[in-house]
Amino acid sequence: MKKIDFLWYLILILAVSMISAFFVSTKVYNEQWAEMMMDVSQVLNEKRYYLLNDEQKTDLSLVNQSLVTDLSNKVWLIAQKNVKNSSNILDNIYFEDNFIGSAIVATNDGWLITSSDIEKLNNLVIINDDNQIIEVQEIINDSILGINYIKINQSNLEPIAIADSQSLEVGQKIYAVKPNLYNYQNELISNSIRNLHSRFITQKIDLIHYSEDIVIYGLLNTNLGDNLALINAQGQFIGFSIENKGKSYFIPSKYIRYSLTKLFINDKNINYPSLGISYLDLSEIVLNQDMSELSLGMGALVYSIDESEDFLKNDIITYINQDKINEIRSLNTLLLDYKIGDEVLVTFIRDNQELQKKVFIQSLFPEMEYSTNE
Repeated sequence: MKKIDFLWYLILILAVSMISAFFVSTKVYNEQWAEMMMDVSQVLNEKRYYLLNDEQKTDLSLVNQSLVTDLSNKVWLIAQKNVKNSSNILDNIYFEDNFIGSAIVATNDGWLITSSDIEKLNNLVIINDDNQIIEVQEIINDSILGINYIKINQSNLEPIAIADSQSLEVGQKIYAVKPNLYNYQNELISNSIRNLHSRFITQKIDLIHYSEDIVIYGLLNTNLGDNLALINAQGQFIGFSIENKGKSYFIPSKYIRYSLTKLFINDKNINYPSLGISYLDLSEIVLNQDMSELSLGMGALVYSIDESEDFLKNDIITYINQDKINEIRSLNTLLLDYKIGDEVLVTFIRDNQELQKKVFIQSLFPEMEYSTNE
């Protein structure tokens, strides 16, 4: 081989090696960069709202005045905008007719949450603890929970700490935050938890958990009123009060935590996990003796098949992975611990035999599946 040809081959080999090294290093760099940006995004999202992860048993001592003061910048009033143009100062005062409810500050960049029915209302404003009147920019409705997300043009807010209501206990003292419409401050009304597994049941058909019946409510001991934020003794948000036939229930914060995180992950399309079945919760019913094979007292009895090919009617689902379905942790509540598309091991009873099967968590709204990649 001529010396000149050898040199050309050498140059070619070196060039190929350098190009290959460049692409390999670029790929590694891009992967590292993407991973780093994902971590940064995760940190930012964690700081965006305040979800308590490491729960401690709630201190049952009474709240004090400092807590009331601390809540003033976390629970604000919702009002219909006063559009009167009058020289009479009385016409320009926000009064009872203007106020609609209250909302908690959920994120540091201006997202608030309320259970008040405001979705179809216009000209809404938020009145904060400094009596500032702030225009509402956007409202996002979660029809499953019956809550609304309100966006205002504010930053550097202090979001309320949202506890996981799974840590609540029967008999625990809690407090409702009730806005005082005359001085725009908040009052605390004490109450306690009577039941952690309640629903609005007036006839037998109400016992069926259809796919859309996601929420298992809590029940309070005394009547509170509707759409009030509830807190524990540390001032951590644990849910919203719901009024039904003279009783006060509450939407547990576990559901609201799930909804809040999906609001941002799914580009404001809030989706929920499902097994594609309607079911009866055996902890809620008493069966005839001749149905003793079904009278286990625990588990979810498959009442009808909606979208699932994994189960048959009258199967009794008892476990999701290692978590048992019982009077506190319903099937729906357990599913909130997983993402749509996750594979879980389901233990169930069919024809008096205990079986296990791996199934995928489905989407309650399949048309949103394109946006559920996390």
